[in-house]
Amino acid sequence: MTERLYLADPYVSTFNARIIERCHLPRLAVVLDRSVFCPALEGVAADRGVLDDIPVTDVLEDDKGRLLHIIAQEIWKDEVQGRLDWPCRFELMQHHTAQHVLSGAFAQLYGAETISATITPQAAWIELNKILPDDDVEQVANWASQFTAAGHPVREALVDRARLGIPDDVSGDPKARVVSIEGQPYSICQAMHVSRTTEVGQLRILRVDRAAGRTKNWMRVDFQCGERVLSALHQRDQIVARLTAELGVEQVELEQTVINLKNQTSQAITIITALHSQVIEYETAALEAKAERSGDIRIVNRVFQDRDVADIKQVARLLIERPNMVVLMGVVGARAQVFFACSANVSYDMSALIKTAAQALDTQGGGQAQWAETLPVRADAARVEGALSKAHKLIKAKR
Repeated sequence: MTERLYLADPYVSTFNARIIERCHLPRLAVVLDRSVFCPALEGVAADRGVLDDIPVTDVLEDDKGRLLHIIAQEIWKDEVQGRLDWPCRFELMQHHTAQHVLSGAFAQLYGAETISATITPQAAWIELNKILPDDDVEQVANWASQFTAAGHPVREALVDRARLGIPDDVSGDPKARVVSIEGQPYSICQAMHVSRTTEVGQLRILRVDRAAGRTKNWMRVDFQCGERVLSALHQRDQIVARLTAELGVEQVELEQTVINLKNQTSQAITIITALHSQVIEYETAALEAKAERSGDIRIVNRVFQDRDVADIKQVARLLIERPNMVVLMGVVGARAQVFFACSANVSYDMSALIKTAAQALDTQGGGQAQWAETLPVRADAARVEGALSKAHKLIKAKR
């Protein structure tokens, strides 16, 4: 079995070890006689680092209790030197300790229990069994920030499970690892923690998601601390600086300027939408006026280039609201498409007619009696015009 050095001192980041077993899972893995690499525990991501110069991409504990170090390539020598990705480890320790503080605060202040926690190198969040309003969440955030800044010690100890009134774990170990943060209830936890709450650094809640239902009340709280907060604030400052420079306003004016721009954009969109609808109506009227008469029906036969398919379909739908209309339309390009439509009082079956066009474009098509279309396919103007021409001839032949 591997001697787990991280349990004795989570601040050790380098070590020498001997490979005692090599595995194929099918990923390559090695088992060491001793290690500072911690597997994923308590929702906290596993450590990363290197063995000699070979990346350790994951750390797992299998059902035999082996600590498996997943490696990027084979290591042939038996004696290796391991090195953690220490910045990543320390951030995981910070965020996991912060999670204990936040979970304790939600429980003590508002009776909201943590049902799960996730700590990764990219994000951290807890899920609670109770939904709280924003004011209560803000109260927890303020309390937790003051608590971590007070520098409470974080202690860890092995305690008999029988004394705690809990059964032995699957490995049969009678001892449980207990973590105690001064001023909060103890908890049983195998993951890594900082030694004092001041090491958590600045702590802030980023986002709250709520879900309520008859069978479940649930709230997710995303948070960050330490260097991630500083990095996020630096990034935000850079964004603000770029925006103020681009808009030519002072920072204090930025919020109102963005609100004004949003309102102006909304008004512009409303105007553009109305104008767009008018253009569609004018185009529909122009095509109707130029429709070819064949007996008692009118045929619109038109190929479009560089046009939005949705717009052309809207024109076709407006046209077949008129009586006695048959519409044969196509769009050219990388996603060329042909669609046929007819008025409700016209007896042609467009789904049968579209098969001719689909065959000409080497694609498939289908639909219903009043509306049918091909699947998109790359086609130039000549091919699309040819597909419409065949359909046009078939319709005229039936008159």
